[in-house]
Amino acid sequence: GNVEPILAAAGAAPALAAMPAAGRPASKVASIGEKDTIAVPVVRLDAYFVGKRAPNVMKVDVEGFELEVLRGAEGILRSGPALFVELHESMADFGASPRDVLTILFDHGYTVRTASHRAENVSLQDVADGGLPPRLRNRMVFCERGSAA
Repeated sequence: GNVEPILAAAGAAPALAAMPAAGRPASKVASIGEKDTIAVPVVRLDAYFVGKRAPNVMKVDVEGFELEVLRGAEGILRSGPALFVELHESMADFGASPRDVLTILFDHGYTVRTASHRAENVSLQDVADGGLPPRLRNRMVFCERGSAA
């Protein structure tokens, strides 16, 4: 009852994005006109949530497009939702890096912890401002406003 599916992609600015016509694991933004894609509108989450209750938890796992999603949600980030964000190796395809994502999170006052989300019995490790874990290939970061608990 609290899910509203929409045919759109989240990003930093309104535009059109090409998405695979048939979803599959690791689907990601393609080039407009590429074979077997459909064009979908890109919406800023800040604009989408105008007049609506902003989320208090967000998971952003969009195969390298994470920074663009966060840039379009800076107003929401100021409200301090808990975040789960993947630092994906394909961020470079979109001109971004894990450091860019961490910068926006630190700038909004988040404490960031990381762990491999593909392993059992994981323990969270703090990511200090300026420090990155040695292996960042597809790592999930868990973020909350304020200091570590």
